[in-house]
Amino acid sequence: ENILAGPDRPAQVENCVLLGAPVSATPKRWRRARAVVAGRLVNGYSEHDWMLRLVYRSKAWSVANVAGAVSVRPGPRAARDAPAPLVENVDLSDLVNGHLSYPHVMEQIFARLRLED
Repeated sequence: ENILAGPDRPAQVENCVLLGAPVSATPKRWRRARAVVAGRLVNGYSEHDWMLRLVYRSKAWSVANVAGAVSVRPGPRAARDAPAPLVENVDLSDLVNGHLSYPHVMEQIFARLRLED
């Protein structure tokens, strides 16, 4: 149960950007996040982030995909009339060569995400 948002409680977060996020890429997890984010819910990922994949799998004991290394798919239960897409996937593979390179390319990432628009 999501206590942050519901029919009588609006979303609590305007926009949320996750870069190289060590969280599951399952739609169920992202639907819960979508319930509390009113605006953009961004998954910035790099397919080259092998460190994230390895650490996530060793700590989570799961072979499920990790959101920071793959795009998140909406899944079969996605509502067609939802006010916002489940998640906005942004492939940063051309900028991010590995998990430790995020700090060095933040300016380019911000420009690509157009956060100030």
